[in-house]
Amino acid sequence: MTGPGASIDELDERAAQALEHAEDDEARYQLRALRQRLVHEREG
Repeated sequence: MTGPGASIDELDERAAQALEHAEDDEARYQLRALRQRLVHEREG
């Protein structure tokens, strides 16, 4: 499990891995949204 000290890159990688294994549209939607927020945080 990722702790509070995880970097944005680590979180994004975990979200990408989860997206590969997501089994339903809602999960894929939520994971894509999470990745977009992480990119925004990284750039912000």
